[in-house]
Amino acid sequence: MADEVKIEVIDKDNLVKYLDNLNNITERKVILQALRKGGNAINREAKSLFQSMKKNKSKTGYAGFNSMFKVQPMRGKDFIAVKVGLTGPNAYKYRWLNWGTNERSYITKNKKEHFTGRIQPSNFFYNAVTSKTQESQRIISDAIIVALQKLSTQ
Repeated sequence: MADEVKIEVIDKDNLVKYLDNLNNITERKVILQALRKGGNAINREAKSLFQSMKKNKSKTGYAGFNSMFKVQPMRGKDFIAVKVGLTGPNAYKYRWLNWGTNERSYITKNKKEHFTGRIQPSNFFYNAVTSKTQESQRIISDAIIVALQKLSTQ
Protein backbone atom coordinates (compact mmCIF):
# COMPACT_ATOMS: atom_id res chain seq x y z
CA MET A 1 0.00 0.00 0.00
CA ALA A 2 1.69 3.18 -1.18
CA ASP A 3 0.73 6.65 -0.05
CA GLU A 4 0.80 9.29 -2.76
CA VAL A 5 0.75 13.04 -2.25
CA LYS A 6 0.17 15.50 -5.08
CA ILE A 7 1.86 18.84 -4.50
CA GLU A 8 1.30 21.61 -7.03
CA VAL A 9 3.49 24.64 -7.56
CA ILE A 10 1.79 27.80 -6.35
CA ASP A 11 3.26 30.48 -8.67
CA LYS A 12 2.78 28.85 -12.11
CA ASP A 13 3.06 31.99 -14.26
CA ASN A 14 6.58 32.90 -13.12
CA LEU A 15 7.63 29.24 -13.30
CA VAL A 16 6.59 28.87 -16.94
CA LYS A 17 8.36 32.11 -17.86
CA TYR A 18 11.66 30.92 -16.37
CA LEU A 19 11.39 27.34 -17.64
CA ASP A 20 11.08 28.52 -21.25
CA ASN A 21 14.69 29.76 -21.09
CA LEU A 22 16.26 26.52 -19.83
CA ASN A 23 17.22 23.22 -21.40
CA ASN A 24 15.61 19.99 -20.21
CA ILE A 25 18.52 18.74 -18.03
CA THR A 26 18.93 21.99 -16.10
CA GLU A 27 15.16 22.21 -15.67
CA ARG A 28 15.01 18.72 -14.14
CA LYS A 29 17.90 19.47 -11.77
CA VAL A 30 16.24 22.65 -10.50
CA ILE A 31 12.90 20.93 -9.98
CA LEU A 32 14.43 17.90 -8.24
CA GLN A 33 16.37 20.11 -5.83
CA ALA A 34 13.18 21.97 -4.96
CA LEU A 35 11.24 18.72 -4.52
CA ARG A 36 13.92 17.40 -2.15
CA LYS A 37 13.65 20.55 -0.04
CA GLY A 38 9.87 20.19 0.09
CA GLY A 39 10.15 16.49 0.92
CA ASN A 40 12.55 17.22 3.76
CA ALA A 41 9.85 19.27 5.52
CA ILE A 42 7.58 16.20 5.55
CA ASN A 43 10.54 14.02 6.55
CA ARG A 44 11.36 16.16 9.61
CA GLU A 45 7.73 16.23 10.74
CA ALA A 46 7.37 12.44 10.39
CA LYS A 47 10.53 11.91 12.46
CA SER A 48 9.31 14.20 15.23
CA LEU A 49 5.85 12.58 15.29
CA PHE A 50 7.48 9.15 15.49
CA GLN A 51 9.72 10.26 18.35
CA SER A 52 6.72 11.54 20.32
CA MET A 53 4.75 8.34 19.55
CA LYS A 54 7.44 6.00 20.91
CA LYS A 55 7.91 7.85 24.21
CA ASN A 56 6.85 4.99 26.46
CA LYS A 57 8.34 2.19 24.39
CA SER A 58 11.77 0.59 24.34
CA LYS A 59 14.37 2.64 22.51
CA THR A 60 16.47 -0.35 21.50
CA GLY A 61 14.18 -1.48 18.69
CA TYR A 62 14.18 1.87 16.85
CA ALA A 63 17.90 2.45 16.39
CA GLY A 64 17.90 2.64 12.60
CA PHE A 65 14.87 4.85 12.12
CA ASN A 66 16.66 8.08 11.20
CA SER A 67 18.90 6.40 8.65
CA MET A 68 15.97 4.60 6.99
CA PHE A 69 13.88 7.69 6.39
CA LYS A 70 14.87 8.90 2.91
CA VAL A 71 13.85 11.46 0.33
CA GLN A 72 14.53 9.81 -3.04
CA PRO A 73 14.16 11.34 -6.51
CA MET A 74 11.97 9.53 -9.01
CA ARG A 75 12.40 10.27 -12.70
CA GLY A 76 10.43 9.17 -15.67
CA LYS A 77 9.86 10.22 -19.23
CA ASP A 78 6.85 12.36 -18.39
CA PHE A 79 7.30 13.14 -14.70
CA ILE A 80 9.69 14.26 -12.00
CA ALA A 81 8.79 13.38 -8.43
CA VAL A 82 10.26 12.72 -5.05
CA LYS A 83 9.43 9.79 -2.79
CA VAL A 84 9.43 10.39 0.93
CA GLY A 85 9.37 7.25 3.02
CA LEU A 86 11.08 4.42 4.78
CA THR A 87 13.61 2.33 2.89
CA GLY A 88 15.95 -0.38 4.07
CA PRO A 89 15.93 -3.93 5.32
CA ASN A 90 14.01 -3.24 8.55
CA ALA A 91 11.59 -0.61 7.24
CA TYR A 92 8.70 -3.06 7.54
CA LYS A 93 8.76 -2.64 11.34
CA TYR A 94 8.05 1.07 11.05
CA ARG A 95 5.35 0.47 8.44
CA TRP A 96 3.65 -1.87 10.92
CA LEU A 97 3.74 0.89 13.53
CA ASN A 98 2.30 3.35 11.03
CA TRP A 99 -0.45 1.14 9.54
CA GLY A 100 -1.01 -1.31 12.41
CA THR A 101 -1.51 -5.07 12.16
CA ASN A 102 -4.32 -7.57 12.52
CA GLU A 103 -4.60 -9.88 15.51
CA ARG A 104 -1.58 -12.19 15.41
CA SER A 105 -1.37 -15.73 16.70
CA TYR A 106 0.50 -18.98 16.28
CA ILE A 107 -0.15 -22.65 17.08
CA THR A 108 1.83 -24.07 20.01
CA LYS A 109 3.26 -27.57 20.10
CA ASN A 110 0.18 -28.60 22.15
CA LYS A 111 -2.04 -27.62 19.19
CA LYS A 112 -3.40 -24.56 20.99
CA GLU A 113 -3.61 -21.11 19.48
CA HIS A 114 -1.50 -18.50 21.27
CA PHE A 115 -2.48 -14.86 20.63
CA THR A 116 0.40 -12.40 20.49
CA GLY A 117 -1.69 -9.25 20.11
CA ARG A 118 -1.95 -6.57 17.49
CA ILE A 119 -0.28 -3.26 16.80
CA GLN A 120 -2.56 -0.24 16.89
CA PRO A 121 -1.98 2.10 13.93
CA SER A 122 -0.27 5.35 14.87
CA ASN A 123 -0.48 7.06 11.44
CA PHE A 124 2.60 9.18 12.19
CA PHE A 125 3.51 9.43 8.49
CA TYR A 126 -0.02 10.27 7.29
CA ASN A 127 -0.34 12.94 9.98
CA ALA A 128 3.01 14.42 8.93
CA VAL A 129 1.93 14.61 5.30
CA THR A 130 -1.42 16.24 6.07
CA SER A 131 0.11 18.79 8.43
CA LYS A 132 3.06 19.78 6.21
CA THR A 133 1.57 19.73 2.69
CA GLN A 134 0.97 23.49 2.55
CA GLU A 135 4.44 24.29 3.88
CA SER A 136 5.97 21.83 1.44
CA GLN A 137 4.16 23.48 -1.48
CA ARG A 138 5.44 26.89 -0.42
CA ILE A 139 9.02 25.62 -0.02
CA ILE A 140 8.95 23.97 -3.46
CA SER A 141 7.59 27.08 -5.17
CA ASP A 142 10.08 29.39 -3.46
CA ALA A 143 13.04 27.10 -4.16
CA ILE A 144 12.18 26.76 -7.85
CA ILE A 145 11.73 30.50 -8.34
CA VAL A 146 14.98 31.34 -6.49
CA ALA A 147 16.99 28.72 -8.40
CA LEU A 148 15.60 29.81 -11.75
CA GLN A 149 16.28 33.48 -11.01
CA LYS A 150 19.84 32.55 -10.04
CA LEU A 151 20.30 30.62 -13.31
CA SER A 152 18.82 33.40 -15.42
CA THR A 153 21.35 35.92 -14.03
CA GLN A 154 24.31 33.69 -14.90
